[in-house]
Amino acid sequence: MQVAGIRQVGAGIEMIDVGEPRLLAGDEVLLEVRAAGVGNWDEFVRTGGWDVGAKPPMALGVEAAGIVLAVGQAVGDWAPGDAVMTHPVPLRDQGTWAPRLIAPAGLLARKPPSISWEVCNDICRPRGVTTLSWLSTNRARVAAQRTKRSEKSQILRKFPYRPLPSY
Repeated sequence: MQVAGIRQVGAGIEMIDVGEPRLLAGDEVLLEVRAAGVGNWDEFVRTGGWDVGAKPPMALGVEAAGIVLAVGQAVGDWAPGDAVMTHPVPLRDQGTWAPRLIAPAGLLARKPPSISWEVCNDICRPRGVTTLSWLSTNRARVAAQRTKRSEKSQILRKFPYRPLPSY
């Protein structure tokens, strides 16, 4: 399988060949990656500053969104065809800059149908998956908080900040 990754710690990023994904453990899923995030933490992984569980040669990337292709024997919440997002650290096989990814089923969140794969690329951050899952179940509360913030900002505009004079 061709992935974007490194052959050794500190090496440049390039397309490299790695083995096909191994057989799944009972609590794992195999994803077809549709979107993978890119962040400064990938540079930490590349240079050896963050141990994400995989060793070179390896695909980089620690967040992804995709379609479930297969599930392990103990997985009950997910099925092939489900659209999901994940931050699967520590990595159990390759990173997310690969066509297929093994991830623990417990680290998946359902991708809302209204969100495109491109947007998933932006929100599949270490906190993004958790935040999106929380937002989908607390939508009314979030809307009420936004209204309160908007009301507060209108009040604050009437009383603009003025720095204290220096003596």
